[in-house]
Amino acid sequence: MTTLSEHWLVPEIERLARSGPDRIEGLLQALRAAAPEVHCELVLMALDNGNLSQEEAADRLGTDEVTVAIRLELFRQSHSESNSQTIVQDKNQVARIANKHVAVWEIVREFRRAGSVGAMRDSFPSLTELELRTALAYAGRHPDEIAGQIAEYESLLERSRSLYPFAK
Repeated sequence: MTTLSEHWLVPEIERLARSGPDRIEGLLQALRAAAPEVHCELVLMALDNGNLSQEEAADRLGTDEVTVAIRLELFRQSHSESNSQTIVQDKNQVARIANKHVAVWEIVREFRRAGSVGAMRDSFPSLTELELRTALAYAGRHPDEIAGQIAEYESLLERSRSLYPFAK
């Protein structure tokens, strides 16, 4: 039996999608029919990653954009709450990804620059997509805490730049 944990499967599915779009479309239709909840989750993931617009997601799910927004929020909550142990507070009360030592505010700052989880994957190669999403969900529940930490960092950065204008 083949599982997705096999390293070769996902790249081959991607290659099939490029080389035989009609064949992959048949597989996707079968997936929609056999597991509509999985199809819905894939659409919400694509929306959350910036690979689909809300309008496109609504079209693929056969619903309206308001319903998609509600489903997306529920999707984000279910993925962040089930993984809340991923976020820990360090001795300075800074929220971090457990066992990775990356601060949530750093992830949020990069997300603002990159615009999507998918676009910021290169910035945090040691973190999984789920860890990144969990950090963003945490930030959504603690906006003042994260905004304060970002402001503190940017203030420090600005002071350093004024002291050392030729440093990069």
